[in-house]
Amino acid sequence: MRFMKRTFMAATIALMMTACGGDDTSNTPSVIPDEPVNVQPLPSEVVNLPIGNSSVDAMKESVVIRSLKGELQRVWVESFKGIPYAQATRFEHSHNIELASEVNATEFGDVCPQLRVTAQAQSEACLNINVWRPAETNIGDELPVYVFIHGGDFEYGSGSDPLVHGDTVVAQGKADKAPFMVVSFNYRLGLLGTRWVKGAQEPNRSNSGNYAIGDQKNALKWVNDNITQFGGDTNNVTVMGQGAGAMSVGLLQLSDTAQQTSKELFQRAIMQSDIGGFSYPTYDQAEATLKAAKKSSNELYGTEDIASLESYQAILEIQRKLLNPVAKLESWLLDNVSGVIDNHGSSMSTSMPFAPYIEHKDNLLTTYPGFHIRSQPGLNRDGFSVPTVIGSNHDESNTMSMLPNLASLILPVICELKTCSDDAQFEVVSILEWLKNEENTKQLDQRLLGLSQEARADIDLKDLLEQLDPNVYQIITHLFFGLSNDTAEQVLALTDYAKNDEHHIGGAVKNIAQYRRLMNDMLFAGPARQKAIETNPMNSSTFYQFDYKPSFNVWGYNPAEDNRLDILSVLNMVSCISGACNASELPFVFNKPYTVNGLKITPSNKDKALMANMSRLWFSDALFEDFQYRAESDSVLVIEESGDFSTLYEWDKRTQKGLDPELREGRLTGLSDAGILLGYMH
Repeated sequence: MRFMKRTFMAATIALMMTACGGDDTSNTPSVIPDEPVNVQPLPSEVVNLPIGNSSVDAMKESVVIRSLKGELQRVWVESFKGIPYAQATRFEHSHNIELASEVNATEFGDVCPQLRVTAQAQSEACLNINVWRPAETNIGDELPVYVFIHGGDFEYGSGSDPLVHGDTVVAQGKADKAPFMVVSFNYRLGLLGTRWVKGAQEPNRSNSGNYAIGDQKNALKWVNDNITQFGGDTNNVTVMGQGAGAMSVGLLQLSDTAQQTSKELFQRAIMQSDIGGFSYPTYDQAEATLKAAKKSSNELYGTEDIASLESYQAILEIQRKLLNPVAKLESWLLDNVSGVIDNHGSSMSTSMPFAPYIEHKDNLLTTYPGFHIRSQPGLNRDGFSVPTVIGSNHDESNTMSMLPNLASLILPVICELKTCSDDAQFEVVSILEWLKNEENTKQLDQRLLGLSQEARADIDLKDLLEQLDPNVYQIITHLFFGLSNDTAEQVLALTDYAKNDEHHIGGAVKNIAQYRRLMNDMLFAGPARQKAIETNPMNSSTFYQFDYKPSFNVWGYNPAEDNRLDILSVLNMVSCISGACNASELPFVFNKPYTVNGLKITPSNKDKALMANMSRLWFSDALFEDFQYRAESDSVLVIEESGDFSTLYEWDKRTQKGLDPELREGRLTGLSDAGILLGYMH
């Protein structure tokens, strides 16, 4: 039985706007009539506005939204785009800059260098910020402020991506008489955003190569110093992020740092699809990544001095070599057999080499106390430092650009070209030896290219993996947890994750589904729920699950630079043909009909209803106050397949009851009680 709990606002919207089941032909909500031809956006205009001591050229833009009564309405918002908030020299921390006396904020600024095609130009002068507010907002209005940190594996993305523009939600807030403003910004990515630096032995000294985190802190400082002049309230700032952005929000809440950011610069947080089970690169792993980058630089340009390279494009070429799918897989295998991860647990950090790294190191010879990050966030038992909303999507692992999915594609191909055994330790060494042969890697590249081209023709991923070798499931499970510990054996002994016979397609497909479920449990839903459980009641949390399956694929194919084939982008696109995959919630949060890659989509009427409904809830106090998580009742906010909202009690037990006796109170509960959930990170 489901127990429903709604705010008045959510109930009103749901009554008017939510479509329930069926297709659009038979269940079109009455709230979505034919579009009146006379309600259209009007041309934008440049306006000059006083902001503090500055004269700022901004854009006044009309947005057509649907009101709470279901009527189309034209609302005016003001956008300030591409304002520089900080400056930085390559491989140095950024520093804030003040608003100039005259500012042109009519166009988005350059985005930070990355290996994906972007709408705006790329440059290293990319630290700019965007603000959307209701038209005619004045200083003293003290509007709530939402600051969004974009995702993208710390490798790609920007604050100007069409999917996360704040104009629609700001217009809705104004029309609903609950105004607020939205801020987004860029931060440095890839090797330019995270580069190992030898730590300082003195405490509280910022000698760190986590430039991306430093940029994010400076963006929040800029908001704290300037948003009052835009009419915002510095005492009502909510920082929110998705994917790598959610990971960043978690890092910004850490208490085990020399420089704390939360409470001083923001009062609430929203973490969408936080990869809480991710092992961040250790100090030594970050150093190893830099050594690999220097080696690639020497091969490409005859120098290991990366900082001296004239163009950022040269650095991106080094990054491209490090991120090559086969090279990433090889690094993952090497980490497992070389002792790099030793007893640190999972080698998942290999999958995201430019994620922020742990700056602390302590041994008999040297102690580096660290500055931004001193310990693995997943092992921090302090809970949240501010009231926080955290959650994940039903099928997160289908599209996460991380090694397990990549390995599930590449390893079957390798095992098709060579014979694989069920001995994970032996097979990892064997595959590494096989990859040393240049002819083998050429053959593998050609096979992967063919698979990618097939995938772009919309072949289902199951068709690509139906020949899954009988031993791949066992190998990648051991690789995820690390060959140096016995966690994989514990997991495979549980009925729900035990290996199926893969000599026929049914068993192979079951193993694919099991592995993805395991990734969801271990990386996303399990750690998020655990964090909500551990949070002090003083800093209340809301735990949500997004189960809604959109009619569109939020992952359109996005080629790499020069239209090169990007196998990870192909894998994401094919894996998100159906289901609530990673980032599926973003069009509904921002009420924007775009893919992650900026392609226009055509939502169904049912999609539109939820977009209008969820975007209003997400930018409201109700999200924090009316759906608070209670560990004793395991109360979870569920965005259901019907597009409805509900609070489901005993969520884990009711929706994820396992087959194994240890998991019958719920898979996440059982994994936690067995010490498997996050235990592999010790």
